[in-house]
Amino acid sequence: MRMPPSFPPRSEPVAPNNKRWMMVGAALISFSSAVIVLLTPAEQRGVNTFAVAAAITLLLLMAWLTRMLWYRCARHNCSFHQQLVKYEEQQWWSQHRQTAGLQDVVLLGAAGSEPQHWYRLLLREHRPLQPVAELNGQALRLPQVVNKSQSARETQLARLLVMQWREQRPDVLRSSPKLCFWQGTQEAWQAFIQQASVTFPELSLPEYPECWRGEASLSAAIEKMAVATTDQTILIAGSGSQLGAASGDLPAGEAAVLWLLGREGEMQLTRGEICHSGDAVALSAACIRALEQSEISDPPDACLLFELPENDMPAACGWNLTHHLQDGNWGRTGDMEALVAISLAALNTQQQGEPSGWIARNPVAGYTTGIVKTYG
Repeated sequence: MRMPPSFPPRSEPVAPNNKRWMMVGAALISFSSAVIVLLTPAEQRGVNTFAVAAAITLLLLMAWLTRMLWYRCARHNCSFHQQLVKYEEQQWWSQHRQTAGLQDVVLLGAAGSEPQHWYRLLLREHRPLQPVAELNGQALRLPQVVNKSQSARETQLARLLVMQWREQRPDVLRSSPKLCFWQGTQEAWQAFIQQASVTFPELSLPEYPECWRGEASLSAAIEKMAVATTDQTILIAGSGSQLGAASGDLPAGEAAVLWLLGREGEMQLTRGEICHSGDAVALSAACIRALEQSEISDPPDACLLFELPENDMPAACGWNLTHHLQDGNWGRTGDMEALVAISLAALNTQQQGEPSGWIARNPVAGYTTGIVKTYG
């Protein structure tokens, strides 16, 4: 998980012990008086004793005042240090809790391509999918994609993604995205921008987008949105198709996803939390931190995820990890898993009006988890 900044502890200064200072002063005066009695004539003892006692008292007073001044300064510095630490922690949490608005969510998979398809799937009112037999094994495929090779299917998925985006957004885009992230091959991206130049002539997309790296890219996108103007957007998209494998427990799957992020949107996307290890305790801690990040006290009713290994199941975190398992609807989606899970969580939030959680494998390493909230 990303952790707030830590600073070495600063020890509290110790206040001067006034009783000890008085005892030291009395002992010095008594000792000096005894020495004066032994070493000076009787007629000078009174004056000398008074003078020495006054000098010792003055020196002790100056030393005590110096010690008290040091104590006050040290205490002030300690208090100021604590205020700075608290301020830095608040600044870190303020940044860590930044969100971006999801203005558009487009999702393509074997179970559907339009929002109403996904609403039925989230309500579990759809028909169970039946894998098709391919040369390399079982697979869940989009019926609209007719190509056989993996690269050709990913290219066609990218084109279909743009056309479905046009269907869901009939109005003209006000401006081109300031930044684009892509999960998939460069060949598929080229097909995406070629189709976009026809379907969205007002759109200008870069030839080489930023590579989507999961949690790190999502954090970077949200951070850029925090300082963007209201008309600026970020495009995040991807397409992927898996090859069938006869020995696999799950059929091969394929998916295409598109998000348009802005400062505001019907759904609010958080950065999420990353868990680099596959330890169940660490993943449970990440789920709890996701609640803190989203400023939610109770786990969301819905959590979209793909099946986790048994030793990775965060059973103690209180999240519902069985109601919305998606393996049977998607098969193996590879590096598209997190994008699919977050998209489904966003659509569920849009449909139910309640926060939705998600857990997925991070494309780079480990797992990520987060919550999609409603705006406001």
